Amino acid sequence: MITLSSCFLLLSSLSVAQSMKSHDFAVDRTALGEVIPAFNEFEGDMYSGLMPTSRNESEWEDSKFMFRLFEPNEAIASDTLTLWFNSGPGCSSLYGGMFEIAPVTTPHYPAGYPQTPLHPPLILNQWTWMKTTNLLFIEMPQGVGFSYGPMPDWEGDIANDMVVFLSNFFNVFPTMKTKKLFFFGESYAGYYVPSIAHAIHQENMKIEEEHQKKGDDQEGEVKL
Repeated sequence: MITLSSCFLLLSSLSVAQSMKSHDFAVDRTALGEVIPAFNEFEGDMYSGLMPTSRNESEWEDSKFMFRLFEPNEAIASDTLTLWFNSGPGCSSLYGGMFEIAPVTTPHYPAGYPQTPLHPPLILNQWTWMKTTNLLFIEMPQGVGFSYGPMPDWEGDIANDMVVFLSNFFNVFPTMKTKKLFFFGESYAGYYVPSIAHAIHQENMKIEEEHQKKGDDQEGEVKL
């Protein structure tokens, strides 16, 4: 686990994603609930869609990451945002969501359970992490799930794309900017998480230096 506190005060200023708004990504849970009733049973909002991994609007269609955001309602709203990463490389983070920690998952069985159904239903998850935090799942890198764009050569490329993705994300969802950010993952995500955290730290250091040269008072803080 890596914790980043207030780290996007500067990073979010990089984005030009001002023409995109959060309501553009809102999921109609009523309609979805007609197909899968469990999506009408959890308390909160759900957003999903493709977010550009480029700062230039003219290149937005060239590369995008698919994401799904679960936001608890105000009664249980958390001051944290948790990103979950799965393994692979090439395994969608939605796998961890739909099988483990999202508000709607396949049924959970105790250890040693002999056989799970071939086509398990999606049901309300009473152990969802959404009870304590906002949850963000991202299909990355490019080519995973619905995400597309130039294929990365190594974790550094993925980390740089994630920096821009998150910059755009925080401009579209400004209420998430001030929340404490947590990175969790399993298996190969042990490569993703530190690479992304390092890229964020490096980006913030560069921006802070630029602000200092200009005499700005804006500051960012990174805690790893």
